Amino acid sequence: MTASADGRRRLNDVHALLPLTTDHQKNEFEYQLNELMACPTAPYDSQPVQQDRIALQQKLNIDVSAERSLDLVWDLFADEGALKAEMTGFIQTNVDEYQAMAEAQERAMGEGLGEYGQKDSRQPR
Repeated sequence: MTASADGRRRLNDVHALLPLTTDHQKNEFEYQLNELMACPTAPYDSQPVQQDRIALQQKLNIDVSAERSLDLVWDLFADEGALKAEMTGFIQTNVDEYQAMAEAQERAMGEGLGEYGQKDSRQPR
């Protein structure tokens, strides 16, 4: 996404997970996963964080002894490709808007205009 935001290329399929090939990538993934799992739920979160979800589920005391499936979650959708394209397109739209805003701000700053396109009184005349 960083390359796309920097204007070097468009997004393809943001849902395709790239393999972790180096020890650094694997360690970074484990670190970020642990950070995510240890993060407490904030008062303004729309839903509990993962560790709280697990604790709440365990309190329900529901039998979850069903056979574990190795099927991908994408198998639940009628048209995996269309859904991925729609979701990737939504993200690309946001990246494009961010990029346009950043470019406009850069142009304004280069022209001696402030952040909001107004003459910056702090600029030397």
